[in-house]
Amino acid sequence: IFTAYLSGQLYENSDIGWLWLFWILTLLGMVVYCMTVSTFSSKSIRAVMIGVLTFFSGTFLTLAVDYKEANVALVNLVSLHPITAFSYGLQQIGSLENAGVGLTSDTVGSSESKSGYTFRDTLRMLMIDALLWGAVSWYLNRVIRPDYGQALPIWFPFTKNYWCPRRGGSPTASDDDEEIDKANAEIPYEPVGDALKR
Repeated sequence: IFTAYLSGQLYENSDIGWLWLFWILTLLGMVVYCMTVSTFSSKSIRAVMIGVLTFFSGTFLTLAVDYKEANVALVNLVSLHPITAFSYGLQQIGSLENAGVGLTSDTVGSSESKSGYTFRDTLRMLMIDALLWGAVSWYLNRVIRPDYGQALPIWFPFTKNYWCPRRGGSPTASDDDEEIDKANAEIPYEPVGDALKR
């Protein structure tokens, strides 16, 4: 809210509600993207290096693809990086402010660029980024082998046991159960010591 208020002071002609929505979706897209990047490394220094490089690569994508001139499909493709979508959004707000109209309900869907890319497209791409990178993060967090615990097989979303786990009772022998039992057999087992029992 504070960021939307400050940007409302900077962009005097723009509606603070649209600015607030833009900042919320930007924050959500960036956080989920960073969660996805963090799945690739359990070492903090390496994760920071990977994160910084991939995070700011979105800025270079905006330099490579001009949203005013390029094909709208290409602009949407590079906007799958949340920093790129964020940069395009800031450029569009700046263009609307320079035109003296600002970002309002009347101008959110208008575009004077050759590509036809609008601020509404930016908001849509930020929502898609949050959903897409959220799904990728969910999947990778389960299939990349962690330092502690057991990774799931890469086809885990298609197993019945993942979505409907057993709740007690006698287990039924199925292919999914056998695969999970094999994976659990690899987990080292240490008996409980006497001191802990006491």
